[in-house]
Amino acid sequence: MEPNLCVWRARITRDEDGRYLVKFPEFPEALTDGATKAEALTNAADALSETLMQRLKRNEPILAPRAAGRGEYQVAPDPTVAMKLALHEVVRDVKAPTAELARRLEIDEKEARRLLDPRFPSKAPRLAAALRAMDTIVTIGWTHAGKNR
Repeated sequence: MEPNLCVWRARITRDEDGRYLVKFPEFPEALTDGATKAEALTNAADALSETLMQRLKRNEPILAPRAAGRGEYQVAPDPTVAMKLALHEVVRDVKAPTAELARRLEIDEKEARRLLDPRFPSKAPRLAAALRAMDTIVTIGWTHAGKNR
């Protein structure tokens, strides 16, 4: 089975002041910049994380990542944001997600609600345990964030 990658493409341009502007084709609301390309990419990861959490909070669609094209960069959100997104995807079709997650983890429903709450700062080990309980594993990987040539 092919893993779901949590890496979105971004485009970087320079404005008239020489700052590096970052835009995500899949998320028009996620805009950021930086004085250097490295700073812009760091800020892009933060902007992407915030956008994903806001979309989860508002129950808005999150488009699947597409491979970076020529001249585009790959940007990943914070790992805990990626795991929270994965947990939402895994429980999306479950009839009573909070109750089922609580049952499988042997916790109360209040704690299960926190794991699903985009605003609650869940810890990575707890999110990984919740994903395992839902028959999903977290894999770790890396990719170069440089421009795709």
